[in-house]
Amino acid sequence: MLTQNNNLQRYITKNGAQFGIPECLVHGNPIASHFFFYLNNKQNTHELLNTNLEKGIVLIDWTQTHCGCIGEDLAKCICWNMPTKERSETQLVKLLQYYHYQLLKRLQSFGADADFQKEITLDSVTDAFEHYVPLAALTFLLFLPQDLNDANSAVLEKAHQLLGEAEMAIGNF
Repeated sequence: MLTQNNNLQRYITKNGAQFGIPECLVHGNPIASHFFFYLNNKQNTHELLNTNLEKGIVLIDWTQTHCGCIGEDLAKCICWNMPTKERSETQLVKLLQYYHYQLLKRLQSFGADADFQKEITLDSVTDAFEHYVPLAALTFLLFLPQDLNDANSAVLEKAHQLLGEAEMAIGNF
């Protein structure tokens, strides 16, 4: 079980170096309401989506920020904000491929060394994501009310599904 035998501590402290990914700043609480997207006034909607969405994202509430691995925020963001049905293996692979591509694109735009970029493989991003799914499931429980009778049924169902995924992942640990 994740909370026994220091398993939780190992999950939290396992850093990106173990996946071949450099340590980075982790937001820690990437719920949908912490993301704001803004657009500048442009004539062409297609042009708007291609240029300004990339530049028009604001992330708020950095109270749980810490050094760690991209896998933590990635797992929380995907698990907390996407229904399980939409996270089918095929969709998840596509999403992780897109994330990896965008990450490398951003690193390149900031002038990151080519060798540094080669260290961050799709496999390492996928491994980091999979490692942090149990932590994402456990921390999702913090969103539940103390009295589960007061909980939204959809939120309870998501918690149940995430705990099932965490149990499977821990079995592979």
